Parts: sequence; structure tokens; C-alpha cells
Amino acid sequence: MQGIATCNCSDKWCFGYKGQEQNKRMGNALSQPCIFPEDQQIWCKKVIRLWTAEGFVNAIEGKTIEEVANGYLNELFNRSLILVADRYLDGMPRNFHIHDLMREIIVSKAREQNIVTTICRQGSRTREKVYRLLIQSTLDNVEYSEHFSRLCSLFVWRLMDSLPITSLRELFRRGLRLLNVLDLEGTPLETIPDEVFKLIHLKYLGLRDTNVKMVPKLIRKLENLETLDLQGTYVTKLPDEILLL
Repeated sequence: MQGIATCNCSDKWCFGYKGQEQNKRMGNALSQPCIFPEDQQIWCKKVIRLWTAEGFVNAIEGKTIEEVANGYLNELFNRSLILVADRYLDGMPRNFHIHDLMREIIVSKAREQNIVTTICRQGSRTREKVYRLLIQSTLDNVEYSEHFSRLCSLFVWRLMDSLPITSLRELFRRGLRLLNVLDLEGTPLETIPDEVFKLIHLKYLGLRDTNVKMVPKLIRKLENLETLDLQGTYVTKLPDEILLL
């Protein structure tokens, strides 16, 4: 692999930069794609929007946040840390994937630094503070924990059964007030729980490929919302309140 060096210190990322801040920035950027299922092509625009929502992108004078984020992505491509899967007609990368060996390194580092916590079976418990939570296969018996009090991102993917809406509501009701990202892509969700609209810090709401049919007027309460992904849903009309965001 080009451009990556190992590091004896488990709490640091090392990519050959002299500055620790640059190494940390690249580590944060790489840790985001590792939450996607193995062997899945990853949409570049989605990763950029998630980086922005999670605060990984630093503002640079004279550039938009999206331009800065695209620069991060190009840097990862140039160092062969991620690989282009396909391109748009204008030649710009559309999707990318991660080499298996590189993915193992990223996942290992993310676990060491408690960047991502994954729950993929019933009865799973967390023992330390959770900042980014990925729930796979089941939401049954996932109970609110004091370790979720600083949770910034919640991803619920690849559920094997129906989405227990009561479990989801209980998570929101008990806390998660700091949540910036909520991604429910591919879940059998039919109605957006009212509790979602109390997440005043939410910047990214992913409902792609769900069974959602409408977006309620309560959407106006999400004043910080930057991305609302409704592709593949049954939503045909948005409320006028969306213009207030």
C-alpha cells in the first residue's frame, strides 16, 4: 500500500505527514468508509456529506466545504488508500472501494481508538463511550445506555427482520440529543418517528431505500439539517416547511 506507515502508538494515525493534525484528519476521513459493508461500492457524494455532517472537514478561505471535502477524497485516491470503482461521464469518480488489506488496517485502528462501535447481534452491550454506532442485522434488545450520551452518528443498516419502531423510539426518547447523523438506509421504515424531529443538532438524515411515504411538517424543527436523502422512497411531495431550512 502506498502512503501509509505503521505506528507504534495506538492512539495515532500515521500517513507520512509531519504534522499530527494532518495524520488525524486523514485518519478521520478513512474511518468513515470502514462502516460500509465489506465489498460494497461506496458513493463518493455520500461520504462527502457524512464527513461534512460529522465535522471532519475544516473550512479553508476561498473554498466551499464541499470543495475542501473533495480535496480530501482526491488525496485518498492519490495515495491509493481508496480505489476508484467507476466514474461519471465527465471522468469524476462516482463510487470507490477499499482494498481488503487496507480495510483491515482501518477497522483495526478505528476499534483501537473507539471511533466506531458495531452491534450486530441481540443482547450486545457496550462498555465505553460510543461516538459512532453501527447497528446491523437486528435492533431487538438494543437498549439505551449511558455510553450513548455523547453519540454523534447512528447508522442502522441491513436489518434481518422488520424494524421495531418502538426500539428506535426508545433510543431517541432516552437521549441522543447530540446526534448529527442518522442513517436508516435500506431499513423497512414506513413512518419517520416524531422523536427524530427533536434531534435539533441533526445535519444528515438518510432514508434512502426505505418505505417512507411522506415527510411531515415537523421537518421544520431540524434547523441544522443539511442533507435529507429520500432516494428510493415513496415520497412524491415535500411540505412547504422544507423551504424554512
